[in-house]
Amino acid sequence: MKPRRARTWPIASRLSGLAAEWGTLAAGRVLAGTGAVFLQVLMLKMVFDWFVGTRDLFLATSLYIVGWPTGHALGQVLLTAAAQAGGWSWAFHAAGLACAAGLLALALGYAPPAGAAARVQAPLSALSRREFALVTIAGLLWMVVNGAYVVLLGFGPELLIERGAKPVAAAEAVGLMPAAFLVGIPLGAWLATRWRAGDLFIAGSLAAGTAVTWAILQGGGGVLFLALGLLLSLGVAPAAALPSEALREETRSAGLGWYFVWYFVGSAALPPLAGALGDTTGTAETPVAFAAGAIAACIVLLTVFRLAQRARAAA
Repeated sequence: MKPRRARTWPIASRLSGLAAEWGTLAAGRVLAGTGAVFLQVLMLKMVFDWFVGTRDLFLATSLYIVGWPTGHALGQVLLTAAAQAGGWSWAFHAAGLACAAGLLALALGYAPPAGAAARVQAPLSALSRREFALVTIAGLLWMVVNGAYVVLLGFGPELLIERGAKPVAAAEAVGLMPAAFLVGIPLGAWLATRWRAGDLFIAGSLAAGTAVTWAILQGGGGVLFLALGLLLSLGVAPAAALPSEALREETRSAGLGWYFVWYFVGSAALPPLAGALGDTTGTAETPVAFAAGAIAACIVLLTVFRLAQRARAAA
């Protein structure tokens, strides 16, 4: 399966780069977002097609996920340089070229697993009640933990600034969190595989993340964001692999589409909700406390997932 609709990415970046008015720019961004949605669903399915049932599932999933913070970091540096060198439109042109190169490499280098061409993917209506329930719970967990992460990225600098930090120093301190993900995600995947302790790493990383976020609220220094990123990232790959336990091979495409609905809902809804809480109280401590509570709630969601899995299996 090749992510054909994700080819809208290079086209969308080209359209945005050529935009002379807001409407064209907005159309390019909508088109890019559409391609991104298809790409995320299809890429995770491709990982599962190859690695479900093998010892490399967590590590393969981690390498898929770590592309996001890596691209984010590279984009901040390289696209800013492109914009400074040739104007803002060149940032879009450079992004389009990078996407086109990635899709070309995928088209030339990817081969589906044996027999994949003969497999028929069922529609969403074909999901059993068990599959639908489990993938919904897994999607909620993924939604909440990612929403909390975005809230911390957005309101962490504001919290440090409230306490007297310079804006640049505050941004750099919080920027240590996504940087730590580059190491923590594959490291956690490797350790969870080696020790066969996926749930332990998910729950442990969530508990540690809650504790460190609470320490930040108590006045901890910016270096705690580095610890937060490292500890929270250790359970990311096992958590992202949970849908593979819920879905049959023929329902992966539709099931993962439903799974990612929750991710995008959370990314859109949780940061504004946290911001509204901050506006009400007049301090960034409230959104950060909201993020701490959200991370802790994911432990409950993991427990519910396992209980539902056992109950359905017994039934």
